[in-house]
Amino acid sequence: MTRHPRLARVNRILPVLLVLCTSALPAAPIPDTQFKRWGLETLQMIETEFRKPGSDLYAETARPDGTQGAVSYLWPAGIQFHALNSAARIDSTTWQSRVTAFSDALQSYWKYQNSLWGYSAAISGGDRYYDDNEWIVLAQMEAYQRTSATLYLDRAKDIMAFVLSGKDNVRGGGIYWRETPKNEKNTCSNAPAAVGALRLRQATGLQSYLTAAQEVMTWLNGTLQEPNGLYWDHIDAATGNITTWEFTYNTALPLQANLLLYQILGQLSCLTEAQRLADAAETRWIDSNDGRMKDDSAFCYALVDAYLALYEIDRNPRWKRIVRRALFYLHNQIRDANGHYPKRWDRYNSDESNPLSEHNLLYQAPAARAYLNAALHRTPPAITATREYIIYWPQKAVGLDASVAFDALTDPAGNTAAWSLLSGPGPTVTFDNPSQASTNVRFSSQGEYLLKLQAGDGELVTSTTVSVQVLPPTAVRYWRFY
Repeated sequence: MTRHPRLARVNRILPVLLVLCTSALPAAPIPDTQFKRWGLETLQMIETEFRKPGSDLYAETARPDGTQGAVSYLWPAGIQFHALNSAARIDSTTWQSRVTAFSDALQSYWKYQNSLWGYSAAISGGDRYYDDNEWIVLAQMEAYQRTSATLYLDRAKDIMAFVLSGKDNVRGGGIYWRETPKNEKNTCSNAPAAVGALRLRQATGLQSYLTAAQEVMTWLNGTLQEPNGLYWDHIDAATGNITTWEFTYNTALPLQANLLLYQILGQLSCLTEAQRLADAAETRWIDSNDGRMKDDSAFCYALVDAYLALYEIDRNPRWKRIVRRALFYLHNQIRDANGHYPKRWDRYNSDESNPLSEHNLLYQAPAARAYLNAALHRTPPAITATREYIIYWPQKAVGLDASVAFDALTDPAGNTAAWSLLSGPGPTVTFDNPSQASTNVRFSSQGEYLLKLQAGDGELVTSTTVSVQVLPPTAVRYWRFY
């Protein structure tokens, strides 16, 4: 069969990272934010334009006139699986049924050949790529993490058995890119295998999965990692020649693997390595002027996932700022007039126009996943404040000690803080600077006052109250006598 026409790489498939974020599942409803709206709008567009009539599968392409292409290849279907997983985390009532139905529908790609079960690249069968199967492992594990339904875990185990069958000792180890011919070993077929094995280790406790992941990462780091931390694309199994292409997902997958190793083993060196990879990726692919991410759609969103996962571990707001700028650029500068996305996140190619004449699932699903994942990591402003003060007349002023931490996924231009009076005898309460969290407040009379500090980021609002008692001077004398 003819392989899916994969991006800039002629007649080759370059898989996308479909990682599982390491954050705990949210305990409260996800608030309404731009990222949530953008993600759900994009996902609904996919449901409307790409969903095959009478089926739970999706088309490879769609056109403005409503016509669709054939059922998609497995790669874009895997990305869509992850987008649906994120939507189900936000609104399980609406989207969990789609996750279940889609996971079941993907079994149409599950084929038996060469004495092994595994997913074919196309629903009709043919080539089986180890990387395609790995993305589905990660998607099934994400669904299992959210629901604890063993169906997803069992499917992930079965797929991983096929993936690990692609490993041998040629060129020192590693997993091939595809089943036939076994002619190269890629970062894209090894790093996601390690991530999948580590997720299975977390879920099952089986040492064999940890061992497999460590073996794969040891080979990958020794064979395809560059001195600066990035990874080359693949090594030729016959000649040993290395193709030095660089793609965002080829760094994002190893970053995720190091985070999981850090969680499982507690080795600080793994976290340090993940941070080194994040630094190198920023230098290589993030435009320092406008924040755009300079790579293909199906690769870029992988790095978004990795940066958000890293933030959940080290809490460095820098990673969120990178995501915010990249996604704002994508939505405001790259999204076409009809709400569709081109091949890249930083520009239109010469054969593309705005609006696009044809839309690829491979380019729409990454945007949906990235927006929804960002929405899952949005947090309201966090206020820290001293809650109670006592002063004695004739002292009329007190310094309010407070601070506000704003989510780095928001535009700083929209961040605000404001003090106000909720109750008190008055007649006058004056704030030196009511828009500063830490400021002085002055009172015109004795009594008990209740003040409010409200912080907003343009979408989400948080507030807290502070009480101030302005007591008569006799209270001071009584206290001293006592």
